[in-house]
Amino acid sequence: MQNYITRFLRLRVMNVGMTKKLTEKDIIFIKNVFKDFYFIGLTERQEDYLFLYGLFGVKRFYEDRNVSVRYYEPGRQDEIIFKKMNQFDYEIYEDSIQLNKKFRLNKKNNYNKVVGKVRKMRGKTKILKNKYKKIERL
Repeated sequence: MQNYITRFLRLRVMNVGMTKKLTEKDIIFIKNVFKDFYFIGLTERQEDYLFLYGLFGVKRFYEDRNVSVRYYEPGRQDEIIFKKMNQFDYEIYEDSIQLNKKFRLNKKNNYNKVVGKVRKMRGKTKILKNKYKKIERL
């Protein structure tokens, strides 16, 4: 399904079915909803996780698990195809990047201070081992 993220968000914020045709009005509405959020975090920014840990008062940390050592690096052609097939998702993502950047640069939000504090605390805290064993498939 193309533009899956946009369709999912439209379902959640507008209660419009996933299979109905997307319109420019849908995108504008979703972007306006995002502007009302306190913070838009991006999964590719580790600092955004640390900022949320600080906001939620997380003081205990687990060891990193399943950290990828190999990544797929999409080429220019991949990006062109993705943009063409998922125009609305890409537009919302680009807008989210701008909202994230604007938030981080606003000194009132103390983004860097919170991230630095959590990073320092995480470095001093004993990292907890996950107590649950990996479940073996039968």
